[in-house]
Amino acid sequence: MRVCAAIIALVSLLGCAKATTPAVGTLVVHIDTNAPVLTNDDRGRSMALFDSVRVEVLTADGDLACPTCQREFPASEDQFRQGLSFGITKPSRTDLRITARMFLSTLAGTEIDARVTVTASALLQNGGDGQVPDEGARHVSLFLEAAEVGAKGQTVPLQPYVEHDSLVFTWAWANRIPCVRKPRADEACIFGGAFWLGAASGALTVQPERSARRVIALKPFFLLDHEVTVAELRPFLDSHPEFDQMVNVWSGSISGENPTDWCTYTKMAGELDEYPVNCVADDLARAYCQAEGGDLPSEAQFEYVAGALSGHPFVWGLDIPTCEVAVYGRHTSLTAWTTSFSDSSCVGAAPEERDAIGSPMMSRASPTRDTLIVNGHAIHHIAGNLSEWTLDEYDGRDSACWTDLSRPNFAIEPVCKQGPIVNEARRHEHSRAVRGGSWLEGMPALASNYRFEQEFGLKTAWVGFRCARPGGPTSP
Repeated sequence: MRVCAAIIALVSLLGCAKATTPAVGTLVVHIDTNAPVLTNDDRGRSMALFDSVRVEVLTADGDLACPTCQREFPASEDQFRQGLSFGITKPSRTDLRITARMFLSTLAGTEIDARVTVTASALLQNGGDGQVPDEGARHVSLFLEAAEVGAKGQTVPLQPYVEHDSLVFTWAWANRIPCVRKPRADEACIFGGAFWLGAASGALTVQPERSARRVIALKPFFLLDHEVTVAELRPFLDSHPEFDQMVNVWSGSISGENPTDWCTYTKMAGELDEYPVNCVADDLARAYCQAEGGDLPSEAQFEYVAGALSGHPFVWGLDIPTCEVAVYGRHTSLTAWTTSFSDSSCVGAAPEERDAIGSPMMSRASPTRDTLIVNGHAIHHIAGNLSEWTLDEYDGRDSACWTDLSRPNFAIEPVCKQGPIVNEARRHEHSRAVRGGSWLEGMPALASNYRFEQEFGLKTAWVGFRCARPGGPTSP
């Protein structure tokens, strides 16, 4: 069957130009994209959303037209700029289609999950631009649009090819977007851009939730470089006494006999001033951040930073955590609570002072590897120390908040909102999403895509917060 010979021609025609004329009648299909892909120059670039392109000739039933009618190529900037094209000679049947799929190999799976794929498909027609000529070459094009990731494959007509420079990296979110103002001294500018939400993988990623993996675009924002401290929250509470009941005050003891022994907030200046405030309700956290001109970071913003803006499993990259890299695993025999991932592996033989009951570290004294340097600015305790309230209400990754397969698997600035609470008696059924690991939990909670829910208003010793502010511009 002549279709097989067509696919064999893929390699020899990579990068071919119009001036290249095959010996037999050939339809030369040129593939291009505007997406961020593998590159040798990642300065100012968003993470590579795709790293592979698979080209197939399929029958009407979706089967390969022949055993060798499939080839795979790297989705790289060099490849697209040099030209990615393939030739198809005259087939012996009329029910065939060309399909090009671009994906990130670590997410796609063996069968290539359509939700993490950009697909372009066209018929090999009996006439028009999709017809294989009897002799010479006809040049046509297929375009892989980054924003169409996850879209249900549509059959599109092959377009006449016009020789041009590749459009790779021209998508609005393909390059980092700088802040338009200067950050405050205690903030970092987080460049806007695109990344894969839920992309982190590996043995320590406890919630892979495959259906949640989707491309997210974020505008630039400012992020507080540390978890809000006791000293920072105190002036706000002094001037807003209506929030007094939304934070639990330290008992003054570390005996472990009182639940507030684990809390850090004190009404007077003292030894805990530089510790991150915990035992704090989400409404107070939001009110404080709003008074500072911002709000809590969204889940997407937090994961973007927790994955080092590149979808890494941990803020420091790929390395398995140890007790020296972050504050975690400090559950002790005195600790009054446990979670699904409570861990005592980093307590040590002789814990001292607050460590005897389990405790976070001071906000600006993070282990070096739990620190992300962004634009020369250090952001502390992203993976561990305290888990942190986010702006999103909690919902499962298979919910309407996160998965809607009727549209492309792409969202700009998503925030999950479930609507107003209409019955205060059922308030406990609503919860807020919490991100990041804490001193109480073990290694799995340090993963960048780790998330859990906490009831509105609940004050716990392992949850604190930090603030985010828009960095502009409004949108590319």
